[in-house]
Amino acid sequence: SLLHPGPAAEEEARKHEERKRDRERQVATKGQQKEQARADIAKDLTAKASDIRAMTEHTKLRCFPALLWLARRISELADGSTRWGSDRWDLLEIDINREVAEAAREGLMRFWRLYTPQLRSESNGDGRTHGVRTGLTGLAIEARERPGWAPRITDDEARIAARYAMHEMNGLPDWAPDLMEAHPEAFDSVVGPELKWELPQPAGGPEHHHMISALRYGPEAVRQRYRPVLQTLLEEHHPVSLPALDSTLCILL
Repeated sequence: SLLHPGPAAEEEARKHEERKRDRERQVATKGQQKEQARADIAKDLTAKASDIRAMTEHTKLRCFPALLWLARRISELADGSTRWGSDRWDLLEIDINREVAEAAREGLMRFWRLYTPQLRSESNGDGRTHGVRTGLTGLAIEARERPGWAPRITDDEARIAARYAMHEMNGLPDWAPDLMEAHPEAFDSVVGPELKWELPQPAGGPEHHHMISALRYGPEAVRQRYRPVLQTLLEEHHPVSLPALDSTLCILL
């Protein structure tokens, strides 16, 4: 009976308690392993902090694995599921420590200048490499940390930044209008050829018309600048993709 369980029921209850204790031990062990892993990562990054902060062309390959991890971690902490370029480097201070957070800020701002992304028109894929993701994080941080940053960078740096802008998820990055305003010719030198390549591309997924879609849903200032360009391209190249034609007409009308 329930009030007076027999030997079989008592044995089953004993096994149940053993299984429960095993699960608790496993959870505790995994928790300890996770905490140890976090401590090891923090120790490793702290040891590399000075190199990350002062990264150069000669040291970027050595520093890149750490920078990529930090860029990804910033995105995770900021819940960056819709954007690659998050500016929330400060979240690393609580997650790791202040020394690593500040080193990440400086290193990521240095990195974007030392890597030149390929455009979709220049590659067989979408061009979104680990370097692009890391550089977008550095640009987002720079736009936040250095107000008025765009007029102070060189034209060559502006062309590199414009290439990054072509790869941000879900449209142009927030800093793109400032870059366009400060360096219109450099911005045009990237956007114009990319639009010319995109418009006649066949439908093969949304990535094939990423820039046209970004203009359609992006800032009005950028859209306005490229309306005449798209008008001319539409007259020269009839789109073979209905989505591309639809987006182009929405921009023009």
